[in-house]
Amino acid sequence: MRRVLIALAVVAVGGILIPIVGGAQTTAPSDPAASDETRRHPIAESRRQPHNSIVTIARRSVHSIEIRQQRRSPDTREFFIVPPQIPLVDLPVTALEALATQMSPLWSQLVVAFVFLLLLYMIRRVFPRVPSIQKRIRRPQQLLLVYLILAGSVLMAGFYWPSGHRLLHITSLFVLLMGTIQSLTVIVVDIFLERGQRTHVPVILRNVTVIVIFSVAAVVVLSRFGVDLTGILTGSIVVTAIVGFSLQDTLGSIASGLAIQLERPYVDGDWIQFDSVLGRVLEINWRSTQLLTLNNEIVVIPNKLITTERLVNLSRPEPILRRSIQVGLPYSAPPNECKEILVAAAQHPLVLDDPKPRAIVMDFSDHAITYTLYFFIRDIRNQEFIDDKVRTNLWYRLKRANIDIPFPIRDITMREISEADEALKVRKIIDERIEALLQIPFLRPLNDTEREELADSIQSFHYGSGETIIHQGDEGDSLFFIRSGEVEVLIIDAQTGRPRRVALLGSGDFFGEMSLMTGQRRAATIKTLTDSEFYVIEARSFREILADHTAICTQIASILEERQQNLEVKRQEYTTNPVETNHPADDGSVLDRIRQFFGI
Repeated sequence: MRRVLIALAVVAVGGILIPIVGGAQTTAPSDPAASDETRRHPIAESRRQPHNSIVTIARRSVHSIEIRQQRRSPDTREFFIVPPQIPLVDLPVTALEALATQMSPLWSQLVVAFVFLLLLYMIRRVFPRVPSIQKRIRRPQQLLLVYLILAGSVLMAGFYWPSGHRLLHITSLFVLLMGTIQSLTVIVVDIFLERGQRTHVPVILRNVTVIVIFSVAAVVVLSRFGVDLTGILTGSIVVTAIVGFSLQDTLGSIASGLAIQLERPYVDGDWIQFDSVLGRVLEINWRSTQLLTLNNEIVVIPNKLITTERLVNLSRPEPILRRSIQVGLPYSAPPNECKEILVAAAQHPLVLDDPKPRAIVMDFSDHAITYTLYFFIRDIRNQEFIDDKVRTNLWYRLKRANIDIPFPIRDITMREISEADEALKVRKIIDERIEALLQIPFLRPLNDTEREELADSIQSFHYGSGETIIHQGDEGDSLFFIRSGEVEVLIIDAQTGRPRRVALLGSGDFFGEMSLMTGQRRAATIKTLTDSEFYVIEARSFREILADHTAICTQIASILEERQQNLEVKRQEYTTNPVETNHPADDGSVLDRIRQFFGI
């Protein structure tokens, strides 16, 4: 009866140990030369050699116990003791089977890594000339390549470093998660939203989304590996308190950056003015906002300062900026005339016509009346350049109107000029004007006396570079003789509606003769290319001369007709629609128009 109980106990213990040892451990094949210590402790030896075959000992253990019990009487103290000698049965495992066992948890991860690497490669080939996408792709590609290296390390650790196998596996999963999340961010944000939907996604919002998704995925991975997160969370609270106390300013800027993204007082590309800094927003990141100033300098402003100080957004609600220029003009000049000159000075291609420029009287100071000119621009980058153009135009217009800009400095100069010197100075000016009149062909029929009278009535005007002297289609009755400088002649193309340059005029040339003699509208637009000085002859100066000498009208008319025919031929060369070309007038038409215009 005792032998039967012992046999049953041995069978029960063997049945319990077999699945535990066989399921969790493997042993090496039996070696005939193994030591006695190895035969006495087979389970310990199996733990030292985890990649050996499975041990089965049920039936032979019972048989060996029966043989041993026949040799000596059983001892009651050995009833619950496992027999020391357990014969081994070896089942060899091939290298391919061991490799397949280690690769089984890595197959799905490797497939994900290779799929996203292929997608990133295709994106790089589709958008080869988009620097932003090429830059975004670089990081996820590097992470996925690092994962492949770590996956190989995990595979080798399963054979040679079992204790580090689990740590390497978790690390490789984290790298794979970050690479996958950033790859998806490139596909969704950079390609679908920004290039497909034309929707800009701020950098800080992009980073927050990546961190949140990665944190959730990391918690899932750690929980699947059986890591207790309670201790990690408890320790992280203490670390967070220490880091938060030492990085108050940085964390404050990060929180301010999130507030800026939610409120959106400005976006990338807006022009903002903060304190004394004016610049265009390049980027809004976690900690700061980067501005590109007019000096082509990058200024980094912490987000914490932006949310606590006054900020001006020049691009909202509309990217239109009002500029103002103040100038003091004399009390002798009528205010309405001064306002007209100020508004006319604001005529520039970069100055908006709507809203229109306006001039107002600001103050009556001790030495001048202060005027302010308001005008609107859209090109904020070139605001100083536009102000310079308006001020320059203003000076020339005031000069032509004989209005001086007064200033409080008094300069008293006393000199004695004799009548002879004054007469000599006046004679020199008259001679210069007569010489200019001799260069105008249709005025050659005038005699010396008539030429002297006309020279005495000529006015001299200065124009700055880029000013429009006359517009095509405007009314006029004056002739311009170019004393110095260079101008261009522009004609509006009937097909395109755009001005085309048809001629360049320099010193000694003239224009506006038909308007002077017949009063017809201007046939072209004249703009200065450089600073220029003109002699201006007006129709009223001719009225008395032609009234006393009507015979020269015929000579002037014939010269003008010949000049008009030459200009008409040149105009046809630059006109795209010959149907709309103006043909020269018939014989005698110019003479009739001269007589009608002057009432002769």
